[in-house]
Amino acid sequence: MWNWLFGSKELPQQQQQPADYVSGNFRASYDIAEELWKFQLAGIPFGVRGTGKEFDLRELEWAENTARLIQTIRPDIEAKVDEQLSGWFGACDPAAKRINLVTRLNYPDGKDRTLVNYTGDKSWGDYVATVVILDLKVIDSYGSN
Repeated sequence: MWNWLFGSKELPQQQQQPADYVSGNFRASYDIAEELWKFQLAGIPFGVRGTGKEFDLRELEWAENTARLIQTIRPDIEAKVDEQLSGWFGACDPAAKRINLVTRLNYPDGKDRTLVNYTGDKSWGDYVATVVILDLKVIDSYGSN
């Protein structure tokens, strides 16, 4: 791996930054560090796994459906976020909560879980409240920093 330090002319391989996917006003950019295609849809930030080579349009359909679902069950989602904040020892301002990123986890059972991560202003520090959605409803939540 480090042969280039000892005389080899071969440099370490680096992943190439794929070109953004652009269609009309829609733009998805690949984040090499997080290995996610990131984009905004209906004012909600999404991140989807990918090979990094090109954006998979099937993910856009998932995101459109998920954005509609989030709008529908937002009161349930935010109640879980507030519940996590009440149990946190920090003084996070609940009024400052905002969706930071929505992602999908693939499970072997074939039932993908959607994770809705919330962050806030500086009162939140590094705290993230995560709400888990399965089968069109909130099934879990947790907080971390």
